[in-house]
Amino acid sequence: MRLSPIHRSAASARAALRSIAYALKLVWRAGRARILISSATTTAISVLPLVTAWLTKVLLDHLMLPDAGEALVVIGVTLALAGAGMSVLPHLERHIRGLTERAVALVAQDRLYASLEVSVGISRFEKPELLDRIRLAAQFGGATPCLVVASMLGVAASAASIGGFLAGVFYLEPLLVVMLAVSLIPVFAAELKLSKARVATIRKIGPRERREMFFRMLLIDPKAAKELRLLGLSSYFRERMRRERIQANTETTKQERKEAGTQIILGLFTAIPAGLCLLWVLQRARTGAVSVGDVAFVLAAVAGVQTLVMRVVRELATIHHQLLLFQEYIDIINLPSDLPIQIKPVKVPPLTYGIEFKNVWFRYQDDGAWVLRGVDLFLPAGQTTALVGRNGVGKSTLIKILFRLYDPSRGVILWDGIDIRTFEVKELRRRMSAVFQDYMEYDLTVAENVGLGDLPNLADLTRVEKALAQAQAETFVAALPKGAETLLSRTFADDGDETSGFTLSGGQWQRLALARAYFRRDPDFLVLDEPSSGLDPEAEHDIHVRLQRYRAGKTSLLISHRLGAVRDADQIVVLDAGCIGEVGTHDTLMAFGGIYAHLFTVQAEGYQAVT
Repeated sequence: MRLSPIHRSAASARAALRSIAYALKLVWRAGRARILISSATTTAISVLPLVTAWLTKVLLDHLMLPDAGEALVVIGVTLALAGAGMSVLPHLERHIRGLTERAVALVAQDRLYASLEVSVGISRFEKPELLDRIRLAAQFGGATPCLVVASMLGVAASAASIGGFLAGVFYLEPLLVVMLAVSLIPVFAAELKLSKARVATIRKIGPRERREMFFRMLLIDPKAAKELRLLGLSSYFRERMRRERIQANTETTKQERKEAGTQIILGLFTAIPAGLCLLWVLQRARTGAVSVGDVAFVLAAVAGVQTLVMRVVRELATIHHQLLLFQEYIDIINLPSDLPIQIKPVKVPPLTYGIEFKNVWFRYQDDGAWVLRGVDLFLPAGQTTALVGRNGVGKSTLIKILFRLYDPSRGVILWDGIDIRTFEVKELRRRMSAVFQDYMEYDLTVAENVGLGDLPNLADLTRVEKALAQAQAETFVAALPKGAETLLSRTFADDGDETSGFTLSGGQWQRLALARAYFRRDPDFLVLDEPSSGLDPEAEHDIHVRLQRYRAGKTSLLISHRLGAVRDADQIVVLDAGCIGEVGTHDTLMAFGGIYAHLFTVQAEGYQAVT
């Protein structure tokens, strides 16, 4: 149902109030004492101009009196103190604000990324539009609360000062107050409209900034450096980066030009009533109707009101602008889980029977093509199942839904006869281990790269050494400058330390990925996705012999395009176009003469010597 403008405005107001409340809560929890001090200093900074103007009026009026000696001293000292406050307090306020901003940014950042852990799957991280929103949430989640609170304090203090100035002017001539007040209405309306346009521009250029960042990182990526220079691609990607920045700059410039034009017109509009006020007070002074002090006060009041009003407008526009962007942060941290979570999950039993896929269908979008189509598959406990097939038939997808990174669109996956969706996700995954084809290379030490496989035992160096030995990585690790404590990163390398920032070859990284899988203590289920693709033939043979020993008696799923590595599996499953095409041992499938036999024969011919 389409809402009326009144209902839309009411809904926007309620959303703004919720955002303000959340921002205030963040700032208050990050540092109560700091926000109280900041409130006091902001109020003092805004009120001191009014005090100074009034004291100036009183001073000028007393100068005309013959016996005002002591009063002049008191007024002069008070003026000096007010001037000192105006000089010192802004610096104190900036310092307190800086402390508060850093404290709030820390709390907001932690909450943002903690909220992302609610998403137990990976679907959201594969959507560029959501990544744009997360980037905005990270950018404005920490900064916005302090800006909003500081702006609100500034508005309140400025409003108090404006009220004081207008009260003084009203005492002299009520009509002047009406003129000044009426001139401010279009200023508020225009600034709020500009604020919405700024947010729209930020969101519009978001994808361009993301692409620009991609090209920028690509140009300095060590992995990409060889190919970029070999193929002469650096200038091509630099130009792509440049085009994205130009387009973003064009949109930003268009918005800034609109803002500048609007604000110039508003400045001229507000100058008219201010000028009339000045002419009026000067004319009254010529006739003796007002004192010199009154003239000085009206001059200060007109200038002060204009300055403070523009500040209030800017602060309100900032609040409006920041709240619109802060909504991204609130939306992200309030995202529910991307997959259904059981309130009272079933305990995950040790795997003794097996894992069963029953009529499993899956597609990534509701209107997309089916990737898995009615898969029925049984992975017996204590046995090795090999999953083979051509590229793009759904092997990686099957692994994703097995780990509950996605849920099936239809059908069910059973763990010893129990639907895995009834388990607590973390507990289910603690009973699994994997070596992925696209394994991670963490910018950490060797020991940490291995120990991350079982986080509670990260510091167990004895187990790290054992896992390295199982992955046949102990030799090259021992040759590193600091052994297992060597930092494998250029990002975190220490300046002047030649032993930090060491890099590994692709095969060495793959051995560390294997060691990470070995480090996980007694998993019920092990997935090996192309575990030796980056190794030379001799190392590959050795790794497969070791893996064969390691997975003996364990429930495992082995995925490999090198069919010689899977021939000893207890059963081989051929996935074809998202369906189970064939199931059997190597010998039975070769005898059958189907897809597996064809793929194995073609691959074997490639290894035969050409005569």
